Amino acid sequence: MLWKSIALRVYNKTANYINIDGEFQKKYSIYAFMVYNLMETIYDKHIRDDESRINFLFRKKTDLFWKTWEPIIKEEYNLHRAWFDHEPNKANFKEDFKKFINSLDGGPVRKEEKVKID
Repeated sequence: MLWKSIALRVYNKTANYINIDGEFQKKYSIYAFMVYNLMETIYDKHIRDDESRINFLFRKKTDLFWKTWEPIIKEEYNLHRAWFDHEPNKANFKEDFKKFINSLDGGPVRKEEKVKID
C-alpha cells in the first residue's frame, strides 16, 4: 500500500497520469486537486497580505511568508503540472491563480526518479 502513496510523488507517474490505469488516475487526481487547492490558498494569503501592507514590519513578515512557501509551490508545480494543464482541471481555479501558475519558472523538470514504482 505504501508504494501506491509514493507514486503520487514520482514525476514519471504524475507527468503521465492521464495514461495510467483508472484507479491510480482517480486517486492521483484527488491528490493533485488537494495540492493545487492548498497552493491557491497560499497564493491568496500572500496576495491579500501584499495588498494590505501597512508598514515595513508587516512587509517583512509577508516577504518571509513567501520566501518560505515559494520553493514548495515551485516543487508542487513541477510535480503536478501535467494535471493542472489538463483543461477540465483548470476550471476549478480563479483566473489570477491560473495566470500566476502559468508564469512560474519551476526550475528544471525532472526526467527520471530514482524510486521505481511498478
